Amino acid sequence: TGHARWRDIGVFVRNWEGYGEIIAAVFAEYGIPHFLDQKRPVVNHPLCELIRSALDVVQTRWSYDAVFRAVKTDLLFPRGTFPNDAAQRYAMDKLENVVLEYGVKGSRWTDGKPWRLNANIPLEGDAAAHEERMRAEEDRVNRWRALVASPLSALEKKLKKASTIREQAEALYRFLEEVDASGTLMAWRETAEQAGEMEKAKEHEQLWDRVMDTLDQLVELVGEEPADLELFSGMVAAGLDSIRM
Repeated sequence: TGHARWRDIGVFVRNWEGYGEIIAAVFAEYGIPHFLDQKRPVVNHPLCELIRSALDVVQTRWSYDAVFRAVKTDLLFPRGTFPNDAAQRYAMDKLENVVLEYGVKGSRWTDGKPWRLNANIPLEGDAAAHEERMRAEEDRVNRWRALVASPLSALEKKLKKASTIREQAEALYRFLEEVDASGTLMAWRETAEQAGEMEKAKEHEQLWDRVMDTLDQLVELVGEEPADLELFSGMVAAGLDSIRM
């Protein structure tokens, strides 16, 4: 009729697996707004990855891979920790380079001893100025290290003290509170809404509640069972895998 609105039009297919991705790609190419009425896993969402990687940090004794998987979720720090996203990426890239170069792992993250950077004195130029720059760089690296280590170390201590799965779940919840994961998700939701990405906005908004429901169900089912980090991590991972949005 020429008067229908996009939201008044529906497309039905018998086999979503066969046509869904094609339809979505074509609609996007022609600028046709659309909503895909389907359930999909969210296991790769940054919140799920933060939870898995944080538990892996404790289990693997602060392996490089686990630590920087947590860092790269962009959920390990409350919003405002850095002036902007670019500053955060720069800092974490620098920190990662230092960790790789010096082989940092295990207790070196949490022993309180400052990391020292070794750099050759230049053959030409002002050696004193070079030394001053290196000490300033050390100070920055150690501040960034503390930002990463503090919440993960607090989680590790709480998990080691936990005597039941309920207490382990509480430790994980406190960790998510400390890094203000829910606040960052709400900020991401607003950004997605402003960009017209409504599905992504809804995902950010709803996932926090779904994850909390998963922890609540875990506590209700086996909360008083003796603490076992490997078992707890496996059950949490299975719960995250089962979430559909």
